Amino acid sequence: MRWFRGAALAVSVVLLMLTPAYAAVGDYIGRPIAEVRLQISGKDLQDPVMLSMIVTRPGAPLAMIEIRESMAHLFGLGLYQDVQVDAALSGDRVVLTYNLIPAYRVRRILFEGQTGAPENDLRRLVVERHGASPSRARAEQVVATLQAVLRERGYAQAKISVRVEGENPANAAMIFAIQAGRRARIVDIGLQGPLPAPAAQVLREVNVQSGDEYDGIVLEQRLVRYADELRSQGYYEARVSHVARFLDDGAAVGLTLTIDAGPRVEIVFEGDPLPGADRDRLVPIAREHSVDEDILEDSKFGVERYFRDRGYCSPRADYQRAEQGAALRITFTIVRGSQCTVEQATLLGHTSISAAELAPLMLTKSGQPFNESTVGGDVARIQSLYRQRGFASAMVTSQVDRGEARGGVVPPSSVAP
Repeated sequence: MRWFRGAALAVSVVLLMLTPAYAAVGDYIGRPIAEVRLQISGKDLQDPVMLSMIVTRPGAPLAMIEIRESMAHLFGLGLYQDVQVDAALSGDRVVLTYNLIPAYRVRRILFEGQTGAPENDLRRLVVERHGASPSRARAEQVVATLQAVLRERGYAQAKISVRVEGENPANAAMIFAIQAGRRARIVDIGLQGPLPAPAAQVLREVNVQSGDEYDGIVLEQRLVRYADELRSQGYYEARVSHVARFLDDGAAVGLTLTIDAGPRVEIVFEGDPLPGADRDRLVPIAREHSVDEDILEDSKFGVERYFRDRGYCSPRADYQRAEQGAALRITFTIVRGSQCTVEQATLLGHTSISAAELAPLMLTKSGQPFNESTVGGDVARIQSLYRQRGFASAMVTSQVDRGEARGGVVPPSSVAP
């Protein structure tokens, strides 16, 4: 009689007598145990250590709690995916057999049949989604992943089966037998969005037409290249995508392309000069594919910081947006103002460390262009030295009088610990 089948410590009760008569569970509880056997893959296992984990003992009355405890010990080894307990009557005594089903450890992922895609691509996908050694219990999830990617490749009716093989359970192979079938063909193409060119031209540039075999991954790559081309023409907010509808039981595809080029953006700089390489870095509209207010505000502050770091007292980089038909003109007006020079840099409150020790830490020098970043570095270095000397709560601050009224000369700045 098969009594229990355990999986992840869940116990189900099934009765199947090996003798002509059937019996209820109650007929076994309390009966003396005649013999306890341990088998793996149908073969007897004589391992004293394994047998010691089984708490049902010959001569003792059969108890459900002891069977569950024995199964828990065997599962705890992490070597078995299932433990099944068979029980048969021998006279008025019970013969128990613990059947161990090895847990296969997948070390290789193999494919056979018409795969519909390069095996290396499929293997990489399985590893990325399910790990390099997917468990046997997750085989159906892996199959679902493969079916999804083959559908994306145009094989909507792909058939996939899976099996695990290997004489050594610790070095098994998970084998996927694939019959991808015929790839669907495109029978209809619709275009949506404010197109930057006539529909026929867009389709030529994307390189897609009715009658082509459908491969969603290849099509997405073409759309990405097309979007990059639009951005290089000033359509910085261009967005492209596609939706495929499988028809005729997966033999055909109706395609919808969404091409939203957005406005053609022109960026103009007026006022004081800003080097071209710095423009692209400080105003990253092309790189970010956006002209929203956050990007423009960040660009404004970035340009102003660029000039402050070069000693200009109060630079400004204001911008304006102006729509001109289907185009958008963004104008940055840069006024860098006068350049500030450090008139004097002094230290105050340094009673515990001498000025001679602190002076090398100050890179802000009289007569040099004023740079806020340099002052910040001076503060950090001085505070670090104080804390190294044991002044854990030392605070160092800077005070700067910009002195624009005195011809762009910064008078004494002070750093006070």
